[in-house]
Amino acid sequence: MKGNAKIQKELAKLADSQAAAFLQKFFKTSPGEYGEGDFFRGIRVPILRKLAREYQDLPLIMATFHFIKRAEFSETLKIAGMLVSDPEDLIHKAVGWMLREVGKRELKTEEHFLKAYYQRMPRTMLRYAIERFPEAKRQRYLKGKV
Repeated sequence: MKGNAKIQKELAKLADSQAAAFLQKFFKTSPGEYGEGDFFRGIRVPILRKLAREYQDLPLIMATFHFIKRAEFSETLKIAGMLVSDPEDLIHKAVGWMLREVGKRELKTEEHFLKAYYQRMPRTMLRYAIERFPEAKRQRYLKGKV
């Protein structure tokens, strides 16, 4: 079983529906609220930390979105740097998306990362990362003239 499928299976076993129901109300996941569409399993943090240690070698870039929302970018950027050379297109999309999310909150931080890596980033990753930039700036990155 691949890593992600195995993790999903373990998370499903650890789920606590009562805790999940409480958290969904606390984090305002009803239609029109800021957390609309967020999904909770109700798994407590100490249990998640233990599970994360077991799978620490897997590139779980999406897991860093929690930190990005809180303007904590170091782990995302560290993982993004490790995945710049990854061969998988879906990883390129995920990393580019996470970099764009960093930029929504702190553009200077995203650009600092991009200036260090944009010339060797996969094109898909770069395009996702710079999607919200003004057209002239996007073109400079795409042409390698930053």
